Amino acid sequence: MRARARVTAAGVAVAIAAALLAALPGATAQADAGGPAPVEQRPASMVTADSLPTVQIDSGVVWAQVIAGGTVFAGGSFQNARPAGAAPGVGLMPRANILAYDLKTGVATAFAPTINGAVKSLALSPDKRTLYVGGSFTQVNGESRFNLAAFDVATGALLSFKAPIGGSYVNAIAVTDSTVYVGGLIGAAKGVARKNLAAVSRSGALLAWAPTTDRQVDAMTLTPDGSRLIIGGRFATVNAASQRGLAALDLSSGALLPWAVSQRVMDDGSGRSGIWSLTTDGTAVYGSSWLYGAAGTLEGAFSAEPTTGALRWVADCHGDHYGIYSDGTTVYTTNHVHDCETIGGFPQVEEGAGNQQHVAAYTAAAKGTANATKDPDYAVLNWAGSPAPALVSWFPTFATGTATGQGQAGWTITGTGEYVVIGGEFPTVNGGRQQGLARFSTHPDGGATQGPRLSAAGWTPTAATDAGTTRVSIPNNWDRDDLDLRYELWEQGGAAPVAQTDVPSPFWTRTPVTLAATGIAPGSTHTYTVVARDGDGNIARSAPVTVVDPRAPAADQFVAKDAFGRDIPTGWGTADTGGPWTTTAGFSVSGGAGQISVAAGQTRAAALGATSVTSDSARLSVGLSRVPDGGGAQINYVAKKTAGGEYRAKVRVTAAGSVVVSVASLVGTTETLLSTKTLSGFIYTPASALQLRVDLTAGSSTQLSVKAWPAGSAEPTAWTVSATDGDPALQGAGQVGVNAYVSGSTTGGPLVVSVDDLDVR
Repeated sequence: MRARARVTAAGVAVAIAAALLAALPGATAQADAGGPAPVEQRPASMVTADSLPTVQIDSGVVWAQVIAGGTVFAGGSFQNARPAGAAPGVGLMPRANILAYDLKTGVATAFAPTINGAVKSLALSPDKRTLYVGGSFTQVNGESRFNLAAFDVATGALLSFKAPIGGSYVNAIAVTDSTVYVGGLIGAAKGVARKNLAAVSRSGALLAWAPTTDRQVDAMTLTPDGSRLIIGGRFATVNAASQRGLAALDLSSGALLPWAVSQRVMDDGSGRSGIWSLTTDGTAVYGSSWLYGAAGTLEGAFSAEPTTGALRWVADCHGDHYGIYSDGTTVYTTNHVHDCETIGGFPQVEEGAGNQQHVAAYTAAAKGTANATKDPDYAVLNWAGSPAPALVSWFPTFATGTATGQGQAGWTITGTGEYVVIGGEFPTVNGGRQQGLARFSTHPDGGATQGPRLSAAGWTPTAATDAGTTRVSIPNNWDRDDLDLRYELWEQGGAAPVAQTDVPSPFWTRTPVTLAATGIAPGSTHTYTVVARDGDGNIARSAPVTVVDPRAPAADQFVAKDAFGRDIPTGWGTADTGGPWTTTAGFSVSGGAGQISVAAGQTRAAALGATSVTSDSARLSVGLSRVPDGGGAQINYVAKKTAGGEYRAKVRVTAAGSVVVSVASLVGTTETLLSTKTLSGFIYTPASALQLRVDLTAGSSTQLSVKAWPAGSAEPTAWTVSATDGDPALQGAGQVGVNAYVSGSTTGGPLVVSVDDLDVR
């Protein structure tokens, strides 16, 4: 419906339609067993939702399109075109109601005839050499042409073909090798009375073919075998016989032929509903239908066997359907669909903009059966149990226009399989300026870039931890051309996701997706984000969420703990928890800290040999007696030392006082820096202290994450550095320790390194 009108059971039109539908085969109160098919992921053969740069109209509306080889012809009501991306009024190219552009580049061609009225229909001859133009006009290039004209496709020249069609407009054209059939709101052809249908020869001679309808014809297509002409519109009679909105005609006599679906898909006979468009892909005939507060039988799309008219499927998606095109696998439509629940798609939502879309795609094959509608406004449109296609997840976003005053977007759609083109009155596509014409491809330049739509503050997770497992939940994301999304849980600073899952994610749901991280240490703090990834590699990242494990560490959960509350002149003695320290020369304990005296060029090391860790979380405080000159000094916390080497959290203080934080592996005598970062905005001063937090998480590989910050300030949320390493020599259990190194170029005598408040758990 162009505007959703309330339809009540008391209405006479509703009573008639209800009685009619009750008599139709398949119009049962409940769906047959099986029901709607699931919504489908866009197949590789289908175009993406990326709107390609294409010439625009400057204002107005595009009513019709046709493709001849590599050229798209578009007709409507407009006076100027402008380049892709240009703002209104910029770079104008005069185009009087018709234009052409290159299908692959979107650039306008030189084709620019002058037509003095609206173009409503376009059709090609079977050999693609002649373009027929219908509409509401009297002149083309200054020559007399009443509502019908023909052009040479190759040269763009107006042909001598003259077949004046009297009346308001020509809405539909179909062409055979010998005949041009026209339909619309017609009163005469070449001065001879006709009633909404007429035929002329390819040379323009009037033919005797003269079927009639009581109201206008809006669409026509030839069946693939050429045996009949299918017409659609707003009529109630054909050849004075009752035939509402859809009919099959004999190509020679104009006689009404049996066509089964025309007894099921019908308008209400009042002119307020009808068939908007008809097309064929060589296998089936497809049609689109609309209602305006009226009692037709379908608001949606249908597919029928070309010769018999047997119903192949019905897409009972409520919202007027306009253009329709099939590539043989997918059926594309323009519309303002707002309720597709009967075939397994999105439901009606009354609040705000609801679920309304302006395109919909269906499978060319039937995949399930329709359910009865839940919307009382559409209770009389009961297609329950009828064969139905699957809805395909393809929803580029169109803004509605103002040119027609009807608040619509796309009116016409066609394609080649590789490309799909849409015309209408929309000002933008996917939020980008693209007025009246849009182009889509199966292989857009730059790849498919339409990714998941929700991100950052607009997509916020929640988290809870219980018994060592953190569960992060977030509403499903959505993507304009991908139903299936992969959700990944990332810990801040991590090199790989800790969990992932694939979930169908339609735009109309916000079903929670839950991902779990296991092995969480008691009392530990973790920050996570969720990444949604589509099949083309496009991603969206959520806002972060931080969770603290609520369990208090028990005393026996400490691996090591040392407050250095003792005085020892040589060595470090025995830690509060973790056993005795094994040290080289230069170690002592005084002033409530472990001290390491290191001369230039020396390395000093201490280890807690009784400890054994694979995963742990450590905190400690470190400092230097002065800022070193030369090559600086390093303090290394050994997060794990195995027989094969060790993982280190490194703090290097340069001669300028900069603090460089790294994570590294040492295998044999080879040290490899895995990740490095300089603390921003901080310069080390003598006798100040740095706080370190070092987390070691082991699995098939090991993740080492480090935070470093000035003592007395708040611990940062983010890890300063983090890296994952899988060297097999370092994946077993090992001991913890501390070592220090002073560059051989440092002067001023030994430098004292202090270590305090070691806590490993």
